[in-house]
Amino acid sequence: MGKNHLKRIAMPKTWHLPRKETIFLARPNPGSAILAFSMPLSLVMKELIKCVKTTKEVKSILKTKGVFVDERRRWDDKYNVGLMDTIALPTSNEYYRLLLNTNGKLDIAPISKDEASMKLVKIVGKTILNKDHVQINLSSGRNLIVKIGEKGAGAYNVHDTLMLSLPGQQIKQHLKFEAGCLVYLTGGKHTGKVGKLVGVNNDKTISLETPQGIYKTEKYYAFVIGKEKSVITLPQ
Repeated sequence: MGKNHLKRIAMPKTWHLPRKETIFLARPNPGSAILAFSMPLSLVMKELIKCVKTTKEVKSILKTKGVFVDERRRWDDKYNVGLMDTIALPTSNEYYRLLLNTNGKLDIAPISKDEASMKLVKIVGKTILNKDHVQINLSSGRNLIVKIGEKGAGAYNVHDTLMLSLPGQQIKQHLKFEAGCLVYLTGGKHTGKVGKLVGVNNDKTISLETPQGIYKTEKYYAFVIGKEKSVITLPQ
């Protein structure tokens, strides 16, 4: 049986919270994002957005005013808010996206209402279902079924990024993982940094050009966020 709480001292290193204030924290309910890349909605509202101070206030807002994650209203204060998810507080006209900052901590970036209606997802796998269809596996836990012979089956590759509309999940833009693209790092000692892809060294490592110099990092950490400029707002 899973636990519904988490000791503060054992929380993920990506959570930017003091470790010695209280003993326990809320644990996010199971969702598409792993624990290190997610936070319960109550903590996002209390510790990142700072629009409330207590869980009781969070529950009251969820019931009366409404909070939307990825353009769907959420009622659960422990809802799993993951990396790249959008959070909307329509009554106060506030919109945010959950990202990793350059310190490797989960943080929010204020965004516009229009940007809150789209989400970036990384292609992490492709599976042949039968002779006619291919399943594209996405970083958000979603899957797309593409008919072989259509554009998606051949054009969409692992490590590419798709821009999906919310909440309908329609493909709005395809960002290819190729030389010159803009990459956001989700792991390693350069987490949160953005650079231009200048080379794929081998199956596991890539080289990125940034204002601070050229870095080598694991290919697995690369998340394409644009061609020449980012299509999403990043944390300051």
